[in-house]
Amino acid sequence: MASSSSSWFSSLRSYSKCLYNSLKLNLRSSASHTFTRSSLNVPPPPTINDFHFRYRNSSPFSLWWSSSLLPLALAFSAGSLSLTSDSNPSFCDSRGVTLGGKGSSTDYVVKGSHKEVPEELIAELKAICQDNVTMDYDERYTHGKPQHSFHKAVNIPDVVVFPSCEEEVSKIVMLCDKHKVPIVPYGGATSIEGHTLSPNGGVCIDMSLMKKVKALHVEDMDVVVEPGIGWMELNEYLEPYGLFFPLDPGPGASIGGMCATRCSGSLAVRYGTMRDNVINLKVVVLANGDVVKTASRARKSAAGYDLTRLLIGSEGTLGVITEVTLRLQKIPQHSVVATLVAMCNFPSIKDAADVAIATMHSGIQVSRVELMDEVQIKAINLANGKNLPETPTLMFEFIGTEAYALEQAKIVQKIASKHNGSDFVFTEDPKAKKELWKIRKEALWACFAMVPSYEAMITDVCVPLSHLAELISESKKELAASSLICTVVAHAGDGNFHTLILFDPEKEEQRQEAERLNHLMVNAALAREGTCTGEHGVGTGKMKYLEKELGVEALRTMKRIKAALDPNNIMNPGKLIPPHILPSRCSFNARPPLPPAINAFNRNTSSFSSWWSSSLLPLALAFSAGSLSLASDSNSSLCDARGVSLGGKDSTDYVVKGLYKKVPEELIHELKAICQDNMTMDYDERYSHGKPQHSFHKAINIPDVVVSPSSEEEVSKIVNLCDKHKVPIVPYGGGTSVEGHTLSPNGGVCIDMSLMKKVKALHVEDMDVVVEPGIGWMELNEYLEPYGLFFPLDPGPGATIGGMCATRCSGSLAVRYGTMRDNVISLKVVLANGDVVKTASRARKSAAGYDLTRLLIGSEGTLGVITEVTLRLQKLPQHSVVAMCNFPTIKDAAGVAIATMHSGIQVSRVELLDEVQIKAINIANGKNLPETPTLLFEFIGTEAYAREQTQIVQKIASKHNGSDFVFAEDPKAKKELWKIRKEALWACFAMVPNSEAMATDVCVPLSHLAELISESKKVLAASSLTCTVIAHAGDGNFHTVILFDPEKEDQRQEAERLNHLMVNAALAMEGTCTGEHGVGTGKMKYLEKELGVEALRTMKRIKAALDPNNIMNPGKLIPPHICF
Repeated sequence: MASSSSSWFSSLRSYSKCLYNSLKLNLRSSASHTFTRSSLNVPPPPTINDFHFRYRNSSPFSLWWSSSLLPLALAFSAGSLSLTSDSNPSFCDSRGVTLGGKGSSTDYVVKGSHKEVPEELIAELKAICQDNVTMDYDERYTHGKPQHSFHKAVNIPDVVVFPSCEEEVSKIVMLCDKHKVPIVPYGGATSIEGHTLSPNGGVCIDMSLMKKVKALHVEDMDVVVEPGIGWMELNEYLEPYGLFFPLDPGPGASIGGMCATRCSGSLAVRYGTMRDNVINLKVVVLANGDVVKTASRARKSAAGYDLTRLLIGSEGTLGVITEVTLRLQKIPQHSVVATLVAMCNFPSIKDAADVAIATMHSGIQVSRVELMDEVQIKAINLANGKNLPETPTLMFEFIGTEAYALEQAKIVQKIASKHNGSDFVFTEDPKAKKELWKIRKEALWACFAMVPSYEAMITDVCVPLSHLAELISESKKELAASSLICTVVAHAGDGNFHTLILFDPEKEEQRQEAERLNHLMVNAALAREGTCTGEHGVGTGKMKYLEKELGVEALRTMKRIKAALDPNNIMNPGKLIPPHILPSRCSFNARPPLPPAINAFNRNTSSFSSWWSSSLLPLALAFSAGSLSLASDSNSSLCDARGVSLGGKDSTDYVVKGLYKKVPEELIHELKAICQDNMTMDYDERYSHGKPQHSFHKAINIPDVVVSPSSEEEVSKIVNLCDKHKVPIVPYGGGTSVEGHTLSPNGGVCIDMSLMKKVKALHVEDMDVVVEPGIGWMELNEYLEPYGLFFPLDPGPGATIGGMCATRCSGSLAVRYGTMRDNVISLKVVLANGDVVKTASRARKSAAGYDLTRLLIGSEGTLGVITEVTLRLQKLPQHSVVAMCNFPTIKDAAGVAIATMHSGIQVSRVELLDEVQIKAINIANGKNLPETPTLLFEFIGTEAYAREQTQIVQKIASKHNGSDFVFAEDPKAKKELWKIRKEALWACFAMVPNSEAMATDVCVPLSHLAELISESKKVLAASSLTCTVIAHAGDGNFHTVILFDPEKEDQRQEAERLNHLMVNAALAMEGTCTGEHGVGTGKMKYLEKELGVEALRTMKRIKAALDPNNIMNPGKLIPPHICF
């Protein structure tokens, strides 16, 4: 076999050498010469079957294949090695898109390399869409020249199709991929950054016929819609049910387009952006037409890579959205809460911005903080015949109970008066509120009314809050000095502001002046750790700023993902990722040396390039990700590239077996040189890192080496070396995870992050902090307390920030503050090749590129090692109340939790404990609590509002048979009450001292919670094991602590059986197998049932693209039998 392998390797190497030499000779000849593989006199390559069946055990070849062919295949398929020569080579992608070629960087016309759409494809499209296909010029022009976009394209689409269902979209995408014809998804056409331009012609997919509301779940406050429905249309539909979707971009925006651009609006300061309000998507991703379901319908989930957030903001470059599940909110008038709108004038723009900042620092949850400058107010007066004072103006909206809304308004009025505010007016009358808010909503149209024949360049920068006043003030000076009319409109509560720069489109000097002003403001924002786009997205207009904002490493990472999911680069090509970016460092010798020569060759060799991407890329990805297994001594259907298996044929086996490979001595010496004394091979140390104390799951092997790096640079060197030697890495945080995340079934190197625990920067005014990953959340909160701030997530004691990011954890406060994905602003991560990637700016919101932050949060160390985290902080509450109430049944208690969430108040905690758990607490702590199902609540706000919330919930509880409702405001009494919940797990172990625990972690839509807990309780009661129930009931997440004797295998299997029953019950209710604990090895077997094989294949492709040698925590998260 060895000799055969060597022969095959030599054959392929000879083939590659022959190809390269022929290329080199021909590239020196005339660029007009037509090249094909046959004209290059290159022999056919060895067949894939020849390799797979004869040389499947040849690891030297497979390593060469993944390390050498994968980057080049990715480069060709993504278009980083360009196929055109008639444009500026440093700025061209595979379809010849250029941003102005050799001209000025301010050129707004996007040029493309047009290729005629084959007649065969047109006929096939007509067969699918019937009359919903058009080649009418006016229709194509409308779709190719968006009215409101500053950016234009030379070409327009060749065909416009109007699919009416998901199946049609899938067929269209597959056909376009087959013919290598570009696709441009089209929504409401309100985007302004050139997202829907068709510079290469191709097929425009207009989603306007797909606008159905597919399902409304009133009790769960969510809705399932098709992408073509508009947000205003949706809210009209929802109003009779007392619900609304809270994002409010420009009129005409569709839900699909809002997802694609990661938009927001004026209410984002309270409800977040699109990424915070989408529960899941269905997307036709990949050119093969796979329909991917990205997540369950549970409110929170830690099941796999966050494909939802990756696709939100991907601007149609990864797939076409066909279905969206949205989070909804109660309309204030339909609940116990009300709204109040206020307006105030200021002598200067700085005064107004300072009040916005001070309002956010006050700790109240304002719903809108909108700023308009004096020029904008003048435009409104002219357009609407009003007589408003033409000074900088702030508008606010407050939501709460009637008393609290008024209390908030008075707090802000006092803040405004300290910053020279005047004419502070507010109203609760619905008609008057509508009139006040109309001032802001019609700002853009008022500008156009002022100069009807003009167009607008609209900036969209966003900065950390402390820089807002300075940035707006500086920008105003530049705008005042310009000859153009410019107005300022800001979502001031989150640091996002727009300048509307009006210009005459017939005068090129005015257009260039508009671009110059935009350029100045973007660079000023980037210099302040901000973003070039807060909510409008990248499109073609913002691409040139991304490298400065994020760094080339982040863009290379995006390019790899794009190449993995869209190997033929048909999905909205030329958008979002700057086209000069290569997917890897590409420092291999076989690369043709000069970009112009590459273009000369590639211009006429599309057949060769498509052969390359279609044949080499999938196999290279499959090998690198381990879908084609290299281990023959384990169950082949359940092994990955390192032979990890989950117990062979026994799906309930909790022991993770691995294919062990000795760590080379050379690597040990290299690691020692980096880490010095912070490296150990001591058995006890390795055992403690490889056999986590609290995990139900175990591994046969332990790490060979444990290293404790002290800096990001050391982590990068360690990862790079391990990749070079093909040795697996397991990142290690606090060791508190329970799903086997830190097992080392293949041995390898354990990277313990405990020495990296510094607070690197605290920005009190911005309410954020930059930390290293080894710091614990409790330790961090001790540091923050003197500054009046805290980090709101509270998992188990000992959890580190890095580990919390890796598992996408949450805790009891998630019902108010969200999970880890909602509380991280940005990361720095070391990828397998040693690249240090900065995932985002420090701005509170951003639409700049793929959401790498959210992709990496919850990736469990399988994509990279986190080295730095920037966290959102909260003000310590002014006042809090902790309450407790008992119930006769678990169903009554769950019913109150649900009713509380439906009431519209923002409760901070809703925790449920069953009677067995209360009994354990009584035994452990010598208490005498009633042993009945119990709810614990926490309410925060001003003193009056916290008490008001308590009274509302007390009334709800009394309607559901609640009794003994007690509450505490005294710090000591609150601590005693909350101690009941915090010590629940340890109380269980005290009740059964020598036991271990299997902790379930299911999460379901809220309406199913009572039913699921009730059914689970019946199953638990029938078991011989002691089981308790603890639930974060406010978001549908509940844990069962199943205690068993680790010495008795029958008890361990019974624990696994109970867990299996509850997980499957949750999945049957559209829930998730893991709400906050993550997947690890323990939950992998449920992911295919929860998400479908298409989603898992997509994850596998991403894993292969970012970790081609599969060294990053192999055998975790993605079920190892998944192929693509």
